[in-house]
Amino acid sequence: VLHEVSNGSVVHRLCSDSCFSKFRANKGLKTNCCDQCGAYIYTKTGSPGPELLFHEGQQKRFCNTTCLGAYKKKNTRVYPCVWCKTLCKNFEMLSHVDRNGKTSLFCSLCCTTSYKVKQAGLTGPPRPCSFCRRSLSDPCYYNKVDRTVYQFCSPSCWTKFQRTSPEGGIHLSCHYCHSLF
Repeated sequence: VLHEVSNGSVVHRLCSDSCFSKFRANKGLKTNCCDQCGAYIYTKTGSPGPELLFHEGQQKRFCNTTCLGAYKKKNTRVYPCVWCKTLCKNFEMLSHVDRNGKTSLFCSLCCTTSYKVKQAGLTGPPRPCSFCRRSLSDPCYYNKVDRTVYQFCSPSCWTKFQRTSPEGGIHLSCHYCHSLF
């Protein structure tokens, strides 16, 4: 007996990982199994846990990096950035969940910040780029620091401002709550 599964008041004894995977799939049971190959992920004290990936609103588990890579390869899609429309692979994009629970995908932190500033209605009349002083063209990129909104003509000016400005500093988006910090 390799696996014993209690389902209701019945104990099922299973002979192999293959039978366990089929039993689990047929009964709709959730366990600590790889989402790619279906193998049971054994966890022992002191051993590394499973590889994890948050995809399409669900936490996925993988027994190793090979299965994680195979899952990503099979499920890779190309989407346009919500802000600048650049085409990117979904696993390379940043996601943002708005107040209504809608998930948007962005190619960079610059585009995510610009979208959030525009959605919050914090933009004013067009001004010259806060970094290079050239006139702005669409799309405009933003950075909000305290109550000041800086406007930029390009992602590269936005990035240079972040690196050189005392007000700037690099802002990251939390992968759990999606807030900037």
